[in-house]
Amino acid sequence: MYARIVNMKLKTDAGSQFTRTFESDVIPVLRKQKGLEEYQRALYPGVLKSLSKVIEGTPEVRTFEVSNSTFHKIAAGLAS
Repeated sequence: MYARIVNMKLKTDAGSQFTRTFESDVIPVLRKQKGLEEYQRALYPGVLKSLSKVIEGTPEVRTFEVSNSTFHKIAAGLAS
């Protein structure tokens, strides 16, 4: 399993538009992805294009291999 940390600078007064774009354009793409390599090669350029209206410059992306996670337990608890 992999995790990503993405740092980006929002354009002035773009906070609410960023949230709408992220929820409507980015999250659905992330949920459909089958793997990190496919996302990087085929999907990331489209995500970056969607966000280009609300961010300045290129996001800084760091990828980590995760050996253990409790996120699934948190998500399951929220769904209950």
